[in-house]
Amino acid sequence: MKILYYGESPCIITGTALLSRNLLQFMREFGHTVEVVGVNHFEGVPHDEELYPFVIHRCPDTEAYNLDLARDRIKNAEYDLLFLSTDVGQINGLTQAIHETKQQRSFPVYAYSALDCSYINQQTIAGLSYCDQVVMYSEHSAMTAIKFATGMRLSIRVINPGCEPDVFYPLSEEERKETRKKLGITGSRKLFVNVNRNQWRKDPGRTLLIFHEFHKDHPECILYMHMKMWDVGGNLATMANMIGMSMFEPGLEVMFASQEFSEQVGVSREFLNRIYNAADALISTTTGEGWGLTTTDAMAAICPVIIPRNSSAIEIIGENEERGYLARSGGDVDHLIFPYGTTDNPREIVHAEDMLRAMERVYSHPEEAREKAVLAREWTLQHTWAHAKEQWKALFAEIEASCRDKVAV
Repeated sequence: MKILYYGESPCIITGTALLSRNLLQFMREFGHTVEVVGVNHFEGVPHDEELYPFVIHRCPDTEAYNLDLARDRIKNAEYDLLFLSTDVGQINGLTQAIHETKQQRSFPVYAYSALDCSYINQQTIAGLSYCDQVVMYSEHSAMTAIKFATGMRLSIRVINPGCEPDVFYPLSEEERKETRKKLGITGSRKLFVNVNRNQWRKDPGRTLLIFHEFHKDHPECILYMHMKMWDVGGNLATMANMIGMSMFEPGLEVMFASQEFSEQVGVSREFLNRIYNAADALISTTTGEGWGLTTTDAMAAICPVIIPRNSSAIEIIGENEERGYLARSGGDVDHLIFPYGTTDNPREIVHAEDMLRAMERVYSHPEEAREKAVLAREWTLQHTWAHAKEQWKALFAEIEASCRDKVAV
């Protein structure tokens, strides 16, 4: 089949571009040709044609999400399948083009997407009704879509993004000590890390606030924020300074990634694995995740994880915290927020006292935290991209069979 793919550029190193790299590779292995319209493939993003032998369209610096070009390709390109691997909001921006093109010819539309919150208005997910099949990252996404899609025609299945236990894995104690030394972590000092994008949805400022409280009782502990220091989530150094966190020795409380850190380039995956191994725990105060790649990466490296009990985190960690620690999130009026100017959907914020409870548990009971982390590693071994590939292979076989049946009719 000829596939028109609208989604993250596979050339971006970090984040959900990983999904594109794997999906596009699967499509090629299944014998399909692909034309890619990248939502974030700006000028300056490298395109290794040997590594990514796809037709990849770049978008102008002035255009958000490359929607204009996507609409044009939907109307004018030759393809058998339109595949949308992007946020539901961007799918909404393509529905008119899909509708107009379907007046001229018939083609299936499939989407791979996620919902990262528990409250969604129907207008936000209306574009999904234009898809013949919606594949969701998590059971949470699927249930939320069904709950708020009253009267909409939706066909939904779930295929989890794959874990990478071959990339993220436990290192030797010597390698761990070496990495901690390079980060400036000496002796028995505890290191907590938050590996995320610096954006409002991840709520990194709340991580700083909560850790600052934790540090009062455990002054030897250090927080490392592995993300761009100044991004759409604000200036982390300014936030830390405003609440009185020390960024220097003696009394170092919080460290940040290099100011040259970029969310498009990130760091090598080998170094990221070293960060997970150096940490005593990964912590996050996110208001919701479609899946949570950094969580599963840390789990694969046997790094204990503490994340809010919201969205997909529950199925990843386990309802009863079998594979990590879940801090209460949302549930009452004091722990919901509307991100004004960004979305009308309320978001769940973590309960600070329960986050502190989980951090104290990891600090005081490292053996228990290690046992959970070992179980988490075992779980990732059963949820790899190889497992996902078999599910995608079956799905594409269904698509091809359906297309053949329509041609025969």
